[in-house]
Amino acid sequence: YHRSWSITAKKLHNMQSDLINAKDEQEYDFNKNSLDKELSKIHVELKKLKGKFFNEGKIGMMEMSWLVFLDRADIINEFTKIDILENFEYLKKWQNDIKNTGIIEQSHADNFKNTYKNYIISTKGYLSSKITGETIKPVVKKKSIAEMLAASSNGCPIKRPE
Repeated sequence: YHRSWSITAKKLHNMQSDLINAKDEQEYDFNKNSLDKELSKIHVELKKLKGKFFNEGKIGMMEMSWLVFLDRADIINEFTKIDILENFEYLKKWQNDIKNTGIIEQSHADNFKNTYKNYIISTKGYLSSKITGETIKPVVKKKSIAEMLAASSNGCPIKRPE
């Protein structure tokens, strides 16, 4: 049980990275919907939690495996004003309970939050624009070979010399 939660935390951290790297709002929304589907499964399990933590009221392996994801979600919210956990009341409560222990701050290197903020800005994507206020241009999707063939009048996108 604990191992599957650890694996899920890693998977969600990767999905969170996809949010940060989303180049425009459309890609962000797509990635956020995927993340929300996964978070809803976790949310159901957290409703069953008796007490603050899984390990009889004290932080254990479960919480430690989720520190990175929950911490980054909090930092994203702090700098972008986008709370990726806003629809998940029990997940937010668990995040706050873990945060209130002080363990997250103890795990940070000096100036970590600003370093992470600068990383988000460096992506020059949707979340970056929420920090900098810059307007981002929607990404133009490149056509696949099949789409180019379908759009071509003679079925071949390459003109042959006559």
